[in-house]
Amino acid sequence: MIPMEARKRNLWLAGGALALALLAGGVVYAQRVEAISLRALVDLLLQRGIIPATQEQRAREAVEVISVLNPDAVDNPDAVELRASQLIEFADRTYREGDPIEGLLLTVKNTSTETLAMKGRRKCVLSYAILSQDGTELYNSAERPACNTGEEITYYLAPGKARMLRMRHTTEAYPLKPGRYTIRLDYPPYGSATRTITVVPR
Repeated sequence: MIPMEARKRNLWLAGGALALALLAGGVVYAQRVEAISLRALVDLLLQRGIIPATQEQRAREAVEVISVLNPDAVDNPDAVELRASQLIEFADRTYREGDPIEGLLLTVKNTSTETLAMKGRRKCVLSYAILSQDGTELYNSAERPACNTGEEITYYLAPGKARMLRMRHTTEAYPLKPGRYTIRLDYPPYGSATRTITVVPR
């Protein structure tokens, strides 16, 4: 019998080989492969336990840094459209004091006819700021150490396609008292979008 840990390791290596084979095949059969299909592969491998949960972050980052599949991709900030929205379950934009602020989305859309090579800070592609009603900045997640490592990643967005980035703010990061706040979702260097929320007493 092969020990369970050895089996998992072998599955992980097999999954990596499969991913590499798919990537190599993508160069032969197509000049571009949408990143979403690679993300779907990672999701499948995670669901089946082929990629250990402890390796999820590395696997997802690997998808984002692939450049060989997009030799003609361009970096064009003018072709990027940003829009803030909210998941339906948080549509009223009202949160109780002490609850996490979640469900806010930044939709990033490629409005051009070319594949975009979009850069971002590793582990901090999306950052956010919390502003008071008078516009005073109360908190900015970009000041976290994870956002200031100097490391960058690149992901690719096909013409007309969009990607959604999701934020979550906890009271441990910065507690919010009852009141109205503006959440600014930032994706440097491509811009930002805002959404107003209300925090009510518990």
